[in-house]
Amino acid sequence: SLSQAIPTQTLVARGPTVSIHLSDYFTVAGVTGPLVQFDTVKGKFNVELKASDTPKTAANFLNYVNRGAYTNSVMHRSLPSAAEPGNLNLFQGGGFYVSGTSLTPLATDTPVQSELKFSNTRGTIAMARQAALDSATSQWFINVSDNTDLDTAGGGYTVFGRVIGGGLAVVDAVAAIPVYDKSVDLGSAFKSLPLLNNALTVSNLAMVNSIKSASLFPDLASSVSALSFSGTFSTPGIVSGDITASTLTLKPVAVGATNLTLNVVDTHGNSAAATFAINVVASPTI
Repeated sequence: SLSQAIPTQTLVARGPTVSIHLSDYFTVAGVTGPLVQFDTVKGKFNVELKASDTPKTAANFLNYVNRGAYTNSVMHRSLPSAAEPGNLNLFQGGGFYVSGTSLTPLATDTPVQSELKFSNTRGTIAMARQAALDSATSQWFINVSDNTDLDTAGGGYTVFGRVIGGGLAVVDAVAAIPVYDKSVDLGSAFKSLPLLNNALTVSNLAMVNSIKSASLFPDLASSVSALSFSGTFSTPGIVSGDITASTLTLKPVAVGATNLTLNVVDTHGNSAAATFAINVVASPTI
């Protein structure tokens, strides 16, 4: 949304350019933590990490993200499943990646200490673990529905982030992928394997193409952002505009007046717009 109006800009013909930092004028309410972007077989979604409340867990997850450990990984478990009866609704990944035509376990770091601060509600991301409380390494899961039993089961499961924007539509699409018991073929970890159809091929796996650190606004230091900007002048030829990262640069071209409408769009097509006036005046005579 627009956090404050962009003021009228007055430029001087043949004068200097003017730069406007668009992140000063747009905001996404409630988003304060670092972001990561999941690129999956069903589309992209952004996750805000609760780094201030779960610092060890967020740092552990980002260690895997930033070294590309989740690239070409798979979501290897999806519930509910006939093979694993219960009342949980989630999908899990971060344990295996595709190497050629094989599923290979990820190399894992030292287990991270649990940080039980948030409930396993719909749209949150949590760490999977073994029976021991402080045994989480690389595997994560997304809560498709409220799985509040996991807040206390076996001591609890650490929630360390949440899906933002329109990402839940992608989460639901992943959760709708059919599930098959492939434990005989692949082992016990694959009792509830999501596959696009029942043929056990790489092309049918529920792939995570990548998980990358992302910025909220376009940033020269990051290749991925949740938002993108574009703009349209009401009267062309008065001013030229260039948007680099989140900085709009206006260059006077001719004396006159125009309006610029800026549009900001997120990963899922949610948008906001702002229109402001620009006047180009003649340079003073001497």
